[in-house]
Amino acid sequence: MEASTQTSPKQLDTVAKMPWLTDTLAALQLRHAQGSLAHAYLVSGPRGVGKLALVKAFAASMTCDAPIAGRPCGACKGCSLTQSGSHPDVLVLAPKEVGKGITIDLIRSLGEFVNRSSHSGGSRVAVIAEAHTLNLSAANALLKTLEEPHASTFLFLVSDQPGHLSATIRSRCQKLTLAAPAAN
Repeated sequence: MEASTQTSPKQLDTVAKMPWLTDTLAALQLRHAQGSLAHAYLVSGPRGVGKLALVKAFAASMTCDAPIAGRPCGACKGCSLTQSGSHPDVLVLAPKEVGKGITIDLIRSLGEFVNRSSHSGGSRVAVIAEAHTLNLSAANALLKTLEEPHASTFLFLVSDQPGHLSATIRSRCQKLTLAAPAAN
């Protein structure tokens, strides 16, 4: 998968089907509403716990023009753009091929994204899925973006192997660790 903004309606509903994520999503939304959201987060936890779904749902709520109880309304222009995978204020990066790493070209596209003005005048969200696959050049390029945050641009590095990221990258991000849900 290359740089994209793809967040489908199904992905937005995924968090509703993962009740162990609702409190974390609500906490992120509250921090955003209070203006206390960090510029970068490292979202980690076991594979399959819903890390990427959580971040994409949060991005959708941040770019919704009229959220209802913290959830995207599903009817505004922001929601329509997000659901079609074309919201200009949301960027999702992942390795181009399964089993491959994130390359410097993708991180350069992130640099271009964070330096542009917001389409809607609100927040901009960049997500790096499988961040632990950053190659060395990409990791070094990412540091510049992490060290020079832009107003109203929020970065989410998603990884089930955060120890594979450099200590410097980890130190530039707030940690958000998701636990596997308790078995019933």
